Parts: sequence; C-alpha cells; structure tokens
Amino acid sequence: MTYGNLLNRIDENRCYKLDFVPTIGMGATEYLWSDRRPYSICEYFPNWNNKGFEIVGLQSDHAKRTDNNGMSDSQSWEFTPNPDAPVSYLRSTFYDHPKLGKVKMYEPVHYNEKSKRWNKGGDNIVIGHRSKYHDFSF
Repeated sequence: MTYGNLLNRIDENRCYKLDFVPTIGMGATEYLWSDRRPYSICEYFPNWNNKGFEIVGLQSDHAKRTDNNGMSDSQSWEFTPNPDAPVSYLRSTFYDHPKLGKVKMYEPVHYNEKSKRWNKGGDNIVIGHRSKYHDFSF
C-alpha cells in the first residue's frame, strides 16, 4: 500500500552504487508521510565486525526556517548538527537490481544488546542529501 507523498516514497527506496561510501557529516533525510527531517552521519563502520556490511549512525539536525513564506510549500532551511540527539542506525544490504545490476541499499536497524545482533526496524532515513519540509496541510 502506498501512502503519503509519492516523491517521498520513491526517494526512500534509493539505490547506491557499490563503491558509494558514507562520510561523517554527510547529510541524510528521514521521510515521513509528507514531511522530511534532516540528519547528519555521525558514525560509520565500513565492515561491521568483519560481517561484510556497513553500519551508519545518524543524528537529527537542528533546522531553522530562513524564509518568510509562512504556511507555504516554498520553504528554505538552515541546518546545524545536534550532537545531543539520539543516534539512529542504518545497515547496508545488497540487491541484484534487474536494470542496474548489484546495488546497495540502507535499511533502518537497531542493536539488540542481549542477542548482539542488528534487528530490522527504526526510522526510514536516506543518506546522501539533507532536507527539511513541513506539510502545513495536516
């Protein structure tokens, strides 16, 4: 079932080339129904415990509105890191895409201390760009 903003649904399934490497400070975006929230990469583990996958840690950014457009779709924002924010995690997964060949995607995970494993679930965050949008129609 598709829900919310179509562009958000498309972008949250972004594929990456296998040589894509996340870097500390790189922007990221959490996609909600139609809103978007900015994040920054704060941790990167290229080969988690020699398991063959990457773990990326992210923290939500502070966002300050910089336009004077009121309750408008035309919005501009200024972002600053928030080192006190809780860390969310993504894990790399590899897929054989029918048109692109082997690609990498990042899915939300959380660490289970008891089992010492990464479990699926968490915020749907896409790395590579930082964006903020508030939909005033809700």
